[in-house]
Amino acid sequence: MTLECILSKLGDCNEAQILGGAHPSITKITEESFYVQPNYEEIYCSKRQARFIIFSAPGACGKSALAKYLAYKYKGLYWDLAKIALGENSFHGTLWRAMQQDKLYQYFNDLKTGKSTLILDAFDEAEMISGRTGIEFFLKDLSEATESSMYPTVLLFARTESATFIAEFCKKNSIEYAQYEIGFFEEYNAKEFIRKKLETMNKSITQTVNSCIDEQFVVINRLLGNADVAKSFLGYAPVLEALVQSFDEERNTVKLLEKLKGNDTTTTGIVFNILKYLLEREHGKVCNGLKEKWGKEYPEFNNWDIVYSVEEQMVRIVEYIILGTIDECSFYSLEKLPVELYSDYMESLKVFLPQHPFLQNLANNKSVEFTGPAFRDYVLAFMLSNSEYEDLGLEYFSDKSVTSHFPSQLLFDFYVVFSNEEMTGKIFPLLYDSYKAKETAVKIASIDISSVGSEKYAVFRLDDLSASKKVEDSELCVAGEDALYISRLSNGNIDLDGDVYIGDSKNTCRIYNSVIMARQLYLNTVHIYIEARKPGECLLVSEKDVINKYADIPKFEIQSDEENLIKVSIPNINNYYKLRPYKYDFETLDGNDYLRFCVFVKKIMNCLRKHRKDAPAKDKEFIDNEIISKNQFKQKAMDFLINKGIIYVDSKQSYLYKLNVDRLTEYRLSWVGFTQDDNEGMLKLYKEFSESK
Repeated sequence: MTLECILSKLGDCNEAQILGGAHPSITKITEESFYVQPNYEEIYCSKRQARFIIFSAPGACGKSALAKYLAYKYKGLYWDLAKIALGENSFHGTLWRAMQQDKLYQYFNDLKTGKSTLILDAFDEAEMISGRTGIEFFLKDLSEATESSMYPTVLLFARTESATFIAEFCKKNSIEYAQYEIGFFEEYNAKEFIRKKLETMNKSITQTVNSCIDEQFVVINRLLGNADVAKSFLGYAPVLEALVQSFDEERNTVKLLEKLKGNDTTTTGIVFNILKYLLEREHGKVCNGLKEKWGKEYPEFNNWDIVYSVEEQMVRIVEYIILGTIDECSFYSLEKLPVELYSDYMESLKVFLPQHPFLQNLANNKSVEFTGPAFRDYVLAFMLSNSEYEDLGLEYFSDKSVTSHFPSQLLFDFYVVFSNEEMTGKIFPLLYDSYKAKETAVKIASIDISSVGSEKYAVFRLDDLSASKKVEDSELCVAGEDALYISRLSNGNIDLDGDVYIGDSKNTCRIYNSVIMARQLYLNTVHIYIEARKPGECLLVSEKDVINKYADIPKFEIQSDEENLIKVSIPNINNYYKLRPYKYDFETLDGNDYLRFCVFVKKIMNCLRKHRKDAPAKDKEFIDNEIISKNQFKQKAMDFLINKGIIYVDSKQSYLYKLNVDRLTEYRLSWVGFTQDDNEGMLKLYKEFSESK
C-alpha cells in the first residue's frame, strides 16, 4: 500500500496561514524534508469515508519524518503535541492564537471540504505529558471542529499503544477513521534511502557507490542467513542510517561487513559492531592528525590509546548535546594525558567533535543532536550500563532541549550487550519504554519483575497475539538494594520486597492491566491514571503506608470495565478518597479469587527460575516458609499445583520443589512471565482450582 493510495482523496490544498504569535508547537513546514516511502499496512478502515487517518508505528520507524513530509506536500499545519500541555479548550484556544477568528473559521471550513490539512504529531509524548484525559479533551474538540467532513484531512501520528487508544476513542464516538501501520522499507526503497542520505552528505552516487550498496545487502543477507529477518533488518531506518555513516569509499564498507563474520551476526550484533567501528575509525583519524602535530615537539609521547578513545567520544558527545559546548569539566578524566598536551588537545577537540559522524546540526546550526536513533541509543546504552556515567545518560533524557524523550527499541538491545545483563531500578523506565517500542499492531510487550529471596529479576517479553506465540524474552538481574522506579506500566507484573516509586515529577503515570506489589509504594507524581480492561485487572499492594513525594495528594483518574477489576490493598487507603471504592485486603488468609490465584502462581513460577541444567527448581524450605508462610489460601493453591503434577518433588532431590514445564504448557502457559494472552490458560487453571476440594 502506498501513500498515494491512502491519501487519494486529497488534492491540491490551500496553504495554511499562521500569525507570528502562534504557539511554538504549531508551525508550517516550508522546506521539503528527506523522505523515502516504506511499506504501509492497513489496520482498520471505516466503510464510510474516514475523516481521521491514524499512522502508527513502533519506535524509530519514521512517524515524524512522514508527518513533516505530508505537512510540506499538502501545505498543512504541523502541530507537535510534545511541545504543549493539552486540556480543556487547548485545541481551539491554541489555533485561535495562531490564526485569529476569521482565518480560523476559514481553516475549519477548508478542513471539512478537503482544501486544507492538519498534521498532529507525537501523541505518545503528549499522552506522557498531558495524560489520556488531556488527549480526550483535545480529540473531542477536534471531532467537533471537523464534524460532517467527508475528507481525510486530519492526520494523526503515534506509537502503537497511543494509536490504539485514539482508534478506540474514534469507535466510541462514531468518528469515521482509518489506521495504517508504518512498516519497513522494501529493498529498492532501502537502497534509495542510502543513496539520498549520501547525497545530503555531498557524496556523488557513482556506479562504484551503487555496486558497494548492492554488495552491502548481499553480505548482510548472507550473515543473517534468514530472508525474513534480513528483510526487516535492512528495512529499518536506524540501521540504514548506520550503514550510511559507515560508508567510506576509500576503505570500502563491505570490508567492514566481511569482518563481522567471526563476531556476533545477529541483527543487534551487526549494527552494534558497525557503530563500534565508526568510533574506532574516529579514534584513528584523530590520532593520525595529532601524531603529525605532536611528533616534532613531543616525540616521546606514544600512549595513543588514551587519546580520543571510544569511551571518551561517547561521553563528550552526550555532554556536547546537553551543554552545547565542549567543556574542560567533563565526566571523562584525562589525568593520564601529559599536562603539556592538555590545552592543545582541548583546542583540537573543538574541531574534531562537532564533525563527529554520530552528530548532526539542527535548526541552522543553533543546536546539535545525534545523527539518528541507532547512534543515540548505542551511546546512551553505554552510559546507562556504566555506574560512572549513568547520571549523565539520565540527564540526557530529562533535559528539555533534547528533541525526543523516547528511546527506540535499540536502546534495550544495546543495553543487554553492554550491561552484563544487569540493571538498576533507576533506569528501568528507559528500558521499559525502549522495549515497548517493539510493539506493533499484533505484537504486545509485557514485563515481570519479582524478588526471589535477595535476588531480583526482570523478564521482558514480546508476544505475537495473531499467532498466539512468544516472539522473544530477555532477563535482566536488578542490581542492588535501590528502589524500582516506574514512569508508566502496561501489562506488567511487579512483585518486590523493596520500595517502588510510581511516576515522575514531569508526566502523567498510567497503570494499565498491571499488578504492583511492594514493601512500600511512593507516589512520585501529581497525576496517576489507573485503567483496567477485560480480561485484565489492576492490583496495587503496599505493606506499609503509601507515601506522597509531593505536598498534595496526586490526582487520580480511574477507568474500568467493571469496578471489581481494580483492587487496592494499602494500610492508609482512607487518605485517598478516589481509591476507597477499590479497597481490598490482599493478605486475607482464606481469600479465594482469580487475581489472588494469578499472583500466587506467578510468584511460584518466578521462584522456580532455571539456574540448573535440569528442571526449574527452588528449595522447599524457602517456598514453604517465605512464600506460603502458613497462609491458608497459598497452601491450598500449592497443594493444587502439586496434585496437578505441575509442581513435584522427586526422591533424588527431596529438598526441592520442581516444575513440570510440559504440564504447565498443556494450559498454554509459559513459566517465564505471563501476558494478557495467557488469560485463557490461567482461567482454565483457576476454574479447576476453584472446583477442587
